[in-house]
Amino acid sequence: MKSSEGGDGGGGSSPSNLKRTIGLFQATIFGIGLILGAGIYSIIGEAAGIAGNVVWVSFIVAGLLALIIGLSYAELSSIFPKSSAEYLFVREAFDNEFLSLSVGYIVIFVIVSSAATVAVGFSGYMAIFIHYVPEIIIAIILIVLLSIVNFYGISESININVLFTFVELVGLFFIIIACICIRPDLQH
Repeated sequence: MKSSEGGDGGGGSSPSNLKRTIGLFQATIFGIGLILGAGIYSIIGEAAGIAGNVVWVSFIVAGLLALIIGLSYAELSSIFPKSSAEYLFVREAFDNEFLSLSVGYIVIFVIVSSAATVAVGFSGYMAIFIHYVPEIIIAIILIVLLSIVNFYGISESININVLFTFVELVGLFFIIIACICIRPDLQH
């Protein structure tokens, strides 16, 4: 395998003009926010409807898979410390442009579908308060507003993400504490 250190990481001759603005804390909060938003708040009802009382098993399996993926990405980013490490790894390991482009597009698809899942989940909850606006319109408005923040700057985007994740965590802790206080018989 060729090393991408010293190159631009994208196969071109000019260095990347991107400035690293996200640190470990922000990246970790981003992951936690995505897990809470997409995994806990958006799909837990459907998962509980399908799995019933053993829904916790699916969350343990998903957590273990997320741990393996996270460790894989940590190793991957240490080998290819540039943007689009997935693409670079496949290109360098298999020397196949079609396969590396396919992996790049799959990563984009995963990001877009995760954002859509969170937006639809958010719109479902927001529709409780704004019942006269269709859920799809709420989801589209959310995506447009957050896209504007992303286009404005990554620092602003990550700060809003940290704030939203904090709100998600507070909400989750509130639900847990409320369940313990309201129904102490559920602790057994």
